[in-house]
Amino acid sequence: MEFNDKKIVITGASSGIGLELLKELAAVPGTQIAGVARHTDAIAELGLPGVTALSYDMSGPGHIDAMLGEALRLLGRIDVFFANAGFAYYGEANTADWTRTQDIFAVNTYAPIYTLQKLAALQKGMSFSYVVTDSALAKAAIPGFAYYSATKYALDVFFEAYRYEQPHDITLSVVYPVATKTNFFKRAADAAPLPFPTQTPVEVARAVIRGVRRKRKKIYPFASFGFFNWLWNFLPFLKSGYLALENNKFQKWRKRQQNKRRDRE
Repeated sequence: MEFNDKKIVITGASSGIGLELLKELAAVPGTQIAGVARHTDAIAELGLPGVTALSYDMSGPGHIDAMLGEALRLLGRIDVFFANAGFAYYGEANTADWTRTQDIFAVNTYAPIYTLQKLAALQKGMSFSYVVTDSALAKAAIPGFAYYSATKYALDVFFEAYRYEQPHDITLSVVYPVATKTNFFKRAADAAPLPFPTQTPVEVARAVIRGVRRKRKKIYPFASFGFFNWLWNFLPFLKSGYLALENNKFQKWRKRQQNKRRDRE
């Protein structure tokens, strides 16, 4: 599939992977893009032709319904939808916190699922591509990222099952980026360590665009990850060793946070 003259929506478009997707696709002749984010200054400041910034919060059905309605009024139809909005949380999972759990699942898991269901109904049989930003952490639950990994695992298994029911007019691609060097993970917690390996948002965005062009069902921007994920099933000690290294990072981070709390008391 080529992107020329396509009507595109990108959520989480104000930073990171979403912003790079927007910039790359805005350069394709004839594209019209709705860039969706809670805060749209970064999108508007680009001044890109064919790009309109839409300010919406993806944390609830009312917001999503309104966003889809405005995007369809603006574009007339949606050829490609990038469900990219999400946020990370890094920290301990011992404390009962219903609000935190509800908030991260609402944006990372419920929103991409609900958006696809609503968009399919609104498009009324018109074909479109739906591209979901999942995560490599859906395949490897890393210490410190319990909440985030859980949201992405739930998303992964939902779309695995959904493929059996998937209408013929929907092309579904699920993306599994490794840790991306953006403010996304910096906002996860104070001095949260990045999981290994890492990529830049430009690398991820370009890999996603290549994958969508080729109609890939699963897109691994870090090419080796798909292989290692397969290999771990046969050599589980490799995964155990990797998780031990990441746990060491988490324990050091937790110790630093405990020391900071003691210093403030």
